Amino acid sequence: MPSDQQRLLINLTIHIGTRDHEYVIIKTLNLVSFISHYQINTWLIILKRHVKAMLIEVLFYLTWVIFRLLLYPYLIPKYWGYYHEDSKEFGTHWNVVLLAPLIQMYLTGLNFWWTITMLKQLLIGSKRKKDESQINTAVISSANDKRDLHQE
Repeated sequence: MPSDQQRLLINLTIHIGTRDHEYVIIKTLNLVSFISHYQINTWLIILKRHVKAMLIEVLFYLTWVIFRLLLYPYLIPKYWGYYHEDSKEFGTHWNVVLLAPLIQMYLTGLNFWWTITMLKQLLIGSKRKKDESQINTAVISSANDKRDLHQE
């Protein structure tokens, strides 16, 4: 299975590759420009790594849900509609616009995979913090008990 860096590279390559095909871009220009707004989320993840602020965290997760979990799946039927229009126009199901819905499905799946991975990390991180807090409380309690015994 490819690493997260390899998946990100594949994602960007596909996005740039499909964006630069003239026929696909003319046919789906409004959707391509619409989907490019997901880069706001990419900027926020970079900013989140360098600046620890609650507002950035909230904006990151909000834009993640809006762009990657709602917008990406919404565009799949839109791209399929363009594909079916071209299939009728060309008289064949083999046309370049077929790439758009297939790639959009791949990218949507990748976003859901990243979401699951991110949720696992958040849950593990919060469980670890809770466990550390309980350990610290137990250590402090134990130290206080020992101190109380020595004072008696």
